[in-house]
Amino acid sequence: MPGKFPERVTAAMVRVKNGDETLLLRRSAEIHFGNSEELLGIAVMTNPGKFEFRKTPEWEQFKAGAGTSDEFVAEGSPDLTMRVVIQAIKTGYASLGIAPPNG
Repeated sequence: MPGKFPERVTAAMVRVKNGDETLLLRRSAEIHFGNSEELLGIAVMTNPGKFEFRKTPEWEQFKAGAGTSDEFVAEGSPDLTMRVVIQAIKTGYASLGIAPPNG
């Protein structure tokens, strides 16, 4: 049974080395409703939130500095900030009396 937020998230993270410190920055994120490729809009978020690729083993290696690429792209689950965006979209559709996007 899918959870309250079954939407998939595809995100790209960039690793930036600053002296001894490694910074992880979210370059982009896409929230997918079902299998739809329809673009509903964009949101500019200045706070990357707590998004992590928890189900992707390579993510921990990337965070630790492994690999030659400084960009990591994978699918994950929506974090709290993304859930707020998802809920806003669903509420907007409901206020118009139409079914939310579902692919």
